Amino acid sequence: MGQFPHQVALFLLDSMGNTYLCGGSIIDKNWVITAGHCTSNIDRAVVIAGNTNISDRSNYEQLRYVNRSDLHTHPFYNPVTLRFDVSLIHLQEPLNYNENVSQIGIVLNNQSASYAGERSTASGFGKTGDNETSSDVLMYTSFDVISNEECVKYYSPLVVDYSNICVNTTGPHSTCQGDSGGPLVLDSSGRQIGLTSFGGSSCQKGIPVGFTRLSAHRFFIQFTTRMSFD
Repeated sequence: MGQFPHQVALFLLDSMGNTYLCGGSIIDKNWVITAGHCTSNIDRAVVIAGNTNISDRSNYEQLRYVNRSDLHTHPFYNPVTLRFDVSLIHLQEPLNYNENVSQIGIVLNNQSASYAGERSTASGFGKTGDNETSSDVLMYTSFDVISNEECVKYYSPLVVDYSNICVNTTGPHSTCQGDSGGPLVLDSSGRQIGLTSFGGSSCQKGIPVGFTRLSAHRFFIQFTTRMSFD
């Protein structure tokens, strides 16, 4: 796990008994950040930290059970436009940091950076292809960031703006269903700049993937956690 000790898997349960898989990342012993569409209308969640294989339940290193009151979806999250697609999960019992579990630095103070042309890495337990199931093993892949001007060509009329970062997925290497909320990390700094938000109807056709830009939600993150981040 040492390469991605900040990565967590999220199992989410709604009021109808449906379960969902998302990703997230540890930004503090008591806080996980993920996508708003992962926690919206969710009643309970299980956070799994420190595991690269989530199929072996006997080997779960650290589990945290979360009630609805500790799921902080952005109050302006819009499920149609995916604006404000960010959420914070409060862990009443703090995580114990070790070589497999630790926080990642997040970039909140560089809203003007486009990152276009820079290399970044996403990770998660989502599907490995359009016709595949979610992965039991933590997967990751790297991309080049592209400009929002290039990205919007694929998603109009969905708004792609300052609150998004997009990446090129030709290869094909892409995030897919189940990776939502997982981190996008800038390779040059090792710090998280985004989280998986939206993609095309296919994970294998080279359509750019959109991420929520963390710096666009600095106030929400700092206000909710009552913490300051560099």
